[in-house]
Amino acid sequence: MPVGHHPEHTVKAYRDECPATTRLILEARWAHYRLTDALEHDPDSTAVPALRRSKLLHAGALCDVLAMRTRDPDVECHSG
Repeated sequence: MPVGHHPEHTVKAYRDECPATTRLILEARWAHYRLTDALEHDPDSTAVPALRRSKLLHAGALCDVLAMRTRDPDVECHSG
């Protein structure tokens, strides 16, 4: 595993983030790694669809949080 992919490096890279955003980042990465591992070792597993949904949900939540930070008027944020 490359040095930059260890969780402790991720935490250091995002130390200025609030704890909730740091958690979203780590959960999105974890969901990605779980799906990648499943696809590599057992692509026909019945868990793959659930792992795909998990990855999309975590990545989507992270994108929503980061999009709310932007000052770009073309980005719409929907709450609720």
